[in-house]
Amino acid sequence: MTDTIPALLLAVEASTRALSVALFENGRFGDEIFLFDPGRGHAETLLPTLDGLLSRNGKKPGGLSALAVTRGPGSFTSVRIGLATTLGLAYPRRLPVHALSTLEILACEIEDRDAWVLPMLDARKGEVYAALYRPGQPLGEAAFGPLALSAKDVAESVLELADGPIVALGDGSLAYAEQLRGVSERLIIPTELQHPHARRLGERVLARLAQGVPTENAAPLYLRKPEAVVNLEKKKPG
Repeated sequence: MTDTIPALLLAVEASTRALSVALFENGRFGDEIFLFDPGRGHAETLLPTLDGLLSRNGKKPGGLSALAVTRGPGSFTSVRIGLATTLGLAYPRRLPVHALSTLEILACEIEDRDAWVLPMLDARKGEVYAALYRPGQPLGEAAFGPLALSAKDVAESVLELADGPIVALGDGSLAYAEQLRGVSERLIIPTELQHPHARRLGERVLARLAQGVPTENAAPLYLRKPEAVVNLEKKKPG
């Protein structure tokens, strides 16, 4: 059984350094704004970007039918801003919110369904957020992860699972490209695919709705504790 395709879907990707919003009308892509580096924090730029996208397409928030948002992993602050803004738009209008993993959306940048895909986001402190998707894998099912590990540990783990070349993409793959290439030549790193896009999020959500595959709850997906929590725990008496 398929779910109803929303007449006007707004997709929000704000979990990384980049920022993008996309609009879909009756299941078809309409427009997207992608900002590689907004220059200011997402708290200042997300709402004006949303307003700009709706305005230039002759739409208003009251005309939305549903929203989509990435739920992480990513920057803790950015993930919270993306979710809070999306839920803030949806709640008073009682609109459905469809959330998906940022890693799943990043993986969608590789359109070759025969490829093993390894999306990696730079998690700082020598680690990446990563997951592995096998060729033809059902929507939302990862063969490995999502986990926060060193790039080397991720590479060694996925090489045991994959039986062919692996396309590693995202800013995490670029940050640790030398380490990854040192592990195996089977790891292919395209330099141009660094960030997830709201357009891919909207496409993935619509594909799930069409196939009757559930989306995820609009709650943050954290793969490790926020820095503030770690620092607080260090200060507690042992």
